[in-house]
Amino acid sequence: MPDLMIERIVPWQLNGQKQSAFLCTPEHLDELAAGYLYTQGMIAGLGDIAEIAGDENGLNVTLRAGLTPQRTDILERLQACSACKSDFQATLVQIQAMCRRLLSEEDYFGTHRLALHCGEQAVYREDVGRHNAADKCIAYGLRQGWDMSRCILGSTGRISMEMLAKAAVAGIPVFFSRKYPSDIVADWAQRLGIALVIRAHSDAPGVYGARERILL
Repeated sequence: MPDLMIERIVPWQLNGQKQSAFLCTPEHLDELAAGYLYTQGMIAGLGDIAEIAGDENGLNVTLRAGLTPQRTDILERLQACSACKSDFQATLVQIQAMCRRLLSEEDYFGTHRLALHCGEQAVYREDVGRHNAADKCIAYGLRQGWDMSRCILGSTGRISMEMLAKAAVAGIPVFFSRKYPSDIVADWAQRLGIALVIRAHSDAPGVYGARERILL
């Protein structure tokens, strides 16, 4: 059925304990699991994971011996993040080009598309859930050894508090979108030292949060 998105309910276990199933596009599931654990603050780094096995019928994630996953809510994760001290800056022209490329390659069946840029390198991931696509991009970047403090995250969807928290946990200093954030997202972005570029595909983008990171 070409007019329908592909979505699956993917059950998974962490150290043998059942977790809430992923509702996701069934691609790059190892990245999804790894990125989720990291951006939720349940692990300190991907090196804490011993193994990820399985497929869309079920995933089994095992942490290194002796490690117990930490569980925090979004406010605890945000409060635990120190303001990004990276001196990274990007030009508005660069970000506009990144966003236009992100949109030009999007398949408008309702999926969300995200990109993570690091210098001349970039990774793109699509998913029915924008949070899932963010986790996949972040896990990929971490596995490649990218310096997250010099990366740019971009989304075709809205930057929610949960999305901002994922960027903050990863230490990403610039986040762009074609849509608008809420007032609380803009406020927390300022506290966390993250620049938000909205309507980034347009000729008149807006900049919130750490505006000094964006060179006009």
